[in-house]
Amino acid sequence: MNFKNLIKFSLGGFLGVLIKETIKLGAVPFYFYNDASFEKSLIDGADKQQIEAYTAIHRHLMEDADCYVAGRGDEDVFALSDVKAESMDMFGKIFQEQVHMRTRLPKTRWCVMRWPNTSMAAMSRMSLKQFEDFYFEACLLDYRKMGKAMLPLKKLMDKTENMQYLHKPAEILHINWSVQAKLFPHRRNLCIRRCIQPILI
Repeated sequence: MNFKNLIKFSLGGFLGVLIKETIKLGAVPFYFYNDASFEKSLIDGADKQQIEAYTAIHRHLMEDADCYVAGRGDEDVFALSDVKAESMDMFGKIFQEQVHMRTRLPKTRWCVMRWPNTSMAAMSRMSLKQFEDFYFEACLLDYRKMGKAMLPLKKLMDKTENMQYLHKPAEILHINWSVQAKLFPHRRNLCIRRCIQPILI
C-alpha cells in the first residue's frame, strides 16, 4: 500500500513542490488549497450542522493519511480577527477538536508551518530577503544535535530541589522544583523539536 500524505497549503508555489516530491518518494499526495479568507467565509456563515458535515469530510481524510503537512502564508494575517467569538468557539470545539486534536496529533506524523512572506517580514520590520534568511536559519537548525545538547540541562534540572529566581532587584522568589523536567524530542513531528519544558510548583 502506498504511503499517503495529506497536504494543506495557502501558498501555491511551494504546494506544487510538495506534491512533486511526494510523488517522487512513491507516496500518494492528496491536497487542497486553503486561505484564511476562505476559512472566514465558512466560519462566519455556517451553522453547527454544516460545520459538523465539513468536519466529517476532513476527519475521514485525516484518518486515511500517514502524514500531514500544512503551511500558511496568508497576506492578510488578521483575516479572522472580526469573526464572531461564538462562531470561532464552535468551529474550534467541532472541527479542531475532532480533526486535529483527536485524529492528527495521535495518528499521523505531521508538520504545520508558516511560510515567510511580505506580511510576516513587514511585521518583523525586515526586508523579505532578510526575514527569509532569519526564518530558514532558525528552522533548519540541527534539532537532533540540539536534542542531545539538552540532556545535561535536563540532568541538572532533575537533581535540583530548590531554585531562586530574581524577579526584581529587591525581590527573590523561592521555587520548589518537585517535578522532573521533560524533554520533548517530537519523534512524531516531521521537523520540529521542543526544548525542555519544566513544570514549576
